[in-house]
Amino acid sequence: MTGSERAGGRWECMSQSGRCYLAGIRRGWCFLLNGTASGIGAARFRRPRMLAFVRNEWKRCPVTILFVAAAAGLYAAVVIHELLVPENAAETMHVLGAATLRVKLHNGRPIDEFTGPFALWDGELWRVPVSGFHHATWWHLFFNCLSLWYLGRLLEPRLNRFRYAAFFMYATTLTIGAQLLSSVESMVVGLSGTVYAIFGVLLIVRQGDRELEDLISDVMIGAAILWLIVCLILTRLDLLPVANIAHFVGFGYGCLVGFVMGKHGTPVRARMLLAAHLVIVPVLWFVAHPTWNGCYHWRLAEAQQDMQAKKRCLERAVACNPKLPRVWARLAVMYWDDDQQLRAWSTVVKAIDQNRTSNRSLCLIANWMWWQLDDEDIDKHHDAVNTLMEVFGQDAVFWFEQLGLGRTPQPRATDGDDSLAELPESQDAPPGARPEDADAPDTVLPAPDGPRPNRMIDPDHPWSAQEGITI
Repeated sequence: MTGSERAGGRWECMSQSGRCYLAGIRRGWCFLLNGTASGIGAARFRRPRMLAFVRNEWKRCPVTILFVAAAAGLYAAVVIHELLVPENAAETMHVLGAATLRVKLHNGRPIDEFTGPFALWDGELWRVPVSGFHHATWWHLFFNCLSLWYLGRLLEPRLNRFRYAAFFMYATTLTIGAQLLSSVESMVVGLSGTVYAIFGVLLIVRQGDRELEDLISDVMIGAAILWLIVCLILTRLDLLPVANIAHFVGFGYGCLVGFVMGKHGTPVRARMLLAAHLVIVPVLWFVAHPTWNGCYHWRLAEAQQDMQAKKRCLERAVACNPKLPRVWARLAVMYWDDDQQLRAWSTVVKAIDQNRTSNRSLCLIANWMWWQLDDEDIDKHHDAVNTLMEVFGQDAVFWFEQLGLGRTPQPRATDGDDSLAELPESQDAPPGARPEDADAPDTVLPAPDGPRPNRMIDPDHPWSAQEGITI
């Protein structure tokens, strides 16, 4: 009688794939507890020898262990810092080198729409790879480090330590940078993109390598691919924010490196791959210069001393993101001060149209400009009314009354929380500033976690914002 027949009905009721899966789990635990390759296929568990295990792992993959220790150490530092200093996790990560979102303060109050990774825009690109070593939660850290250890210990011996470290840091920078390009207004942390890069290399080079074929089974490959798809679904359903771009970029980069390392690799292809690594230059450049982001141009405008240059930056800001009422207001006032009254009027009317649910100060500015138009120049008032009709269409009559253009003129908005036009030049406060500590006109705070609450608005009412989405 064969061994499989003696196993009895327990094994007979399982499919072939199920038996392979259980056998793989058992071999993995034997390997983990024994700490040597002889543990694979062992018939029984041996007594753990942790010291010998750590010594063997250090000899086999010291770079991987150092990277895992760095990630664990940063997470521990974040937790300890939060206990000692009452700050949120994002602020602590910023202190420890992560590229976090920041928000400006004006008169001690946050400007919600003025947010972004200001440190990256100021040229601190070293924060891109450091962000990869930060993790949001303990389980995020655990699964990333476990996957990194298991896969890294297989790849590191097949590369020399220098090449593996260079590959690891490049993959981390590339994946985090690619994710930042796709979502500038979000914080990106974690080594999952790098883990998929290592997995991509091993997936290609395992062909013909019996050890890798045994350690990286078809079940493991299927689970990794399935997790890619599950993450897409979770992100689509807003159940879990996952860096899917980092996953796919890392996986593609790893497969490309594995193709050159494997049996299909040639010196010519190796040189082509080396040259392709220069793609990191434009990636990092656009991370530091997101020219499609309105807040980026707004921040550039603050640094300009020349008024014309400041005006051009503000124009680009509202062109990229029309939902910036403060930028519209400042731009309208600058036009007015340059004696371009009709252009200032057109700017503030367009701003109200684009920001119908947050326009109190814009309405006050429009009312002030209307009553400051030259009474002797009837054509200016006619042109102003025509602009109002072109922008608001059938709602022009409503807005004519709403702006108070037929009543006593309103004072120009220059103070209080609703002031938009008279924003002073802002300066960044040290990290961790709070509204009660903000002595400067504008300071920087970490962006608040979670979505901001929205007011209930009737989409059919003229006040409603027409953004192409359901409010």
